[in-house]
Amino acid sequence: MSTRNSPLVMVNLPPSKVDNKIKIVGLLISVWESEWSSTQKGETTRKFFPNVKAARILITKRPSNNIAQILTAHCLLNAHQHKFGFVKDPSCSCGDPIEAIPHFLFFCPTYNNIRREFKDITLEVCNIWPPELSKMPQSDVMWRAMKSFVAKSKRLDPNVQLRK
Repeated sequence: MSTRNSPLVMVNLPPSKVDNKIKIVGLLISVWESEWSSTQKGETTRKFFPNVKAARILITKRPSNNIAQILTAHCLLNAHQHKFGFVKDPSCSCGDPIEAIPHFLFFCPTYNNIRREFKDITLEVCNIWPPELSKMPQSDVMWRAMKSFVAKSKRLDPNVQLRK
């Protein structure tokens, strides 16, 4: 029996579970991306993660409580605490008028000594200080250096009172 002369039979099979999962994940990411780019909330988070693909790296980063505060700007820094009336003004103890994420991470002279390693590593990786926030999660070395700096500063530790 020869198969050369056999008619070809096309069978429409339903999509596999894997095909369905890929399609559903693609749709979910599309909706997520649309929401991510159109919302007015989460400005700081979007600076670290400008799109959904960038944000998905968090699955592997496993941010600590302190880093979650940095990524969201929902933190113990005076700029955020002032919005809710928990501190009388948003200024930093160093005298800067606003103690916000960029000031704390890159500029506050109070933390210059413990920031040195973070700064050196960042300059080695991307040759610029301060870096764009979106560069931080892309480099494991810079991410670890940022985590180390934030932890050593103890500024976001609720048990340490450094606020004005």
